[in-house]
Amino acid sequence: MPEAEDVITDIARHATIYARGLWQRHGKDAASPATTLRGMANRLDLLLTAAFGHSYPLRVAQAPAPATFLVRVFKRGEGPRVQAALPATDGHGIWLPERLPEVEEPAAAAWYRVLALQQAMRARRGGPAAIAALDKPLQRAIFMVLEAQAADRDLAGLLPGLRPALLDFRAAMLRRRPELAEFPAYRRALEAWVRSLLADSARMAPGDAAGSAGLARAVAADLGGGG
Repeated sequence: MPEAEDVITDIARHATIYARGLWQRHGKDAASPATTLRGMANRLDLLLTAAFGHSYPLRVAQAPAPATFLVRVFKRGEGPRVQAALPATDGHGIWLPERLPEVEEPAAAAWYRVLALQQAMRARRGGPAAIAALDKPLQRAIFMVLEAQAADRDLAGLLPGLRPALLDFRAAMLRRRPELAEFPAYRRALEAWVRSLLADSARMAPGDAAGSAGLARAVAADLGGGG
């Protein structure tokens, strides 16, 4: 039989856990867990399982390491650099940012749902395997854009009610792109092409990942000599 002190300690521990969870759910001074991947994980898992009949492990995407002094000096002409954690999939698991900076409820919860569904659809389409056939950086970058476009099209077909959220998300992503003038001349054609796809969800949406790979080669040849 446990000692009285042990029982009291155990009760206190559970009370502390309950109180901390209650404070996190309703506290006003800190971001609610509902706006973080940790807080959304269970609901996202249920959503993905219901939509795809399959559970994808959800992991935290890491932000890129800050640019070193040498990178800032010798690569300053390459234009804007990615500074935030980006969603991704390897076909088996899904990586999402732990937090969505500058996005508040209820938009944050909606964005997490969109991000998770997008990555699950890309995994289902086989994009992570198909990209291995492309060995040039430009082709691979274009492939990822095409697969994002196609995944959104497929999601709107699978879940018609998601279409308004997808369109809102795409519009927000377009607004958040850096100014075109911030890109070096050799990257502006690619950036303009990316913006044209964000503005038109029906444009260039290949039927499968193999189609995206073939189209990526053709677009890369038009934009930058295939490199």
